[in-house]
Amino acid sequence: MKALLATCCLLLAGVAAFAADPEVPAAEQEERARIESRRAAVESQFAETEKDCYRKFSVNRCLDGARKERRQALGTLRREEMAVNDARRQREAKARRDAIQAKSSPEKLQQNAERAGHALEASQRRTERLEARQRDGTTLPEGGASAPPPGAKPRRAHAEAAAAQQEKREEAVRRKARRDKKLTERTKPPAAPLPAPVH
Repeated sequence: MKALLATCCLLLAGVAAFAADPEVPAAEQEERARIESRRAAVESQFAETEKDCYRKFSVNRCLDGARKERRQALGTLRREEMAVNDARRQREAKARRDAIQAKSSPEKLQQNAERAGHALEASQRRTERLEARQRDGTTLPEGGASAPPPGAKPRRAHAEAAAAQQEKREEAVRRKARRDKKLTERTKPPAAPLPAPVH
C-alpha cells in the first residue's frame, strides 16, 4: 500500500512538472493530469481488489482477474499517454524545423554572405599592408601603431633580421631536399617473390 502511495505521489509530481512548463499547452497539461489521475485510480482500485481477493477462497483466480483488469486499464492509459507524447514530439520537431528554416532563410543567408565578404576584405587588406611593409623592410609594430615602441631596433635592423630569417628558411628547405634525395637513392630494390608452394 505504501508503494502504491509513493507511485501515485511520483505520478502527480510528474504532472505538476508538466503543468509548470509554460511551453506545454493547457490542453496537453489537462490530458496528462487526467491520465495520471486515472492511473492513480486504477492502482488504488487494484489495491482494494487485491485485499478483497485475499479474503476469498480462490485467491489466485481473483488476483489473476484483478491483474488482467489492471493491465487492460493501464494499457489504455499508456496508449493515450503515447498519443500525447507523439503530439508533443511533433510540435517540438515543427518548432525545430521552423528555427532551422528561419536560420536558412534568404535574408539570413544574405547577411551571412555579407559578413563573410566583409571579413574576407578586411583579411585581404591586412595581408596587403603586411606585404607592403615587408617589401619596404619594415614590420608592423605591436598594437598597429606607426611609431616604434621604446627600445625597438631601427627599421634597418628589422629588415636585416627579416632577411636573416628568410635565409634560414631557405637553408632548411635545401637541407630537407638533400635529405629526401639521399633517402630516395638509398632505397633497396624490391625483394624477390617467395617460391611457389610444392604440392
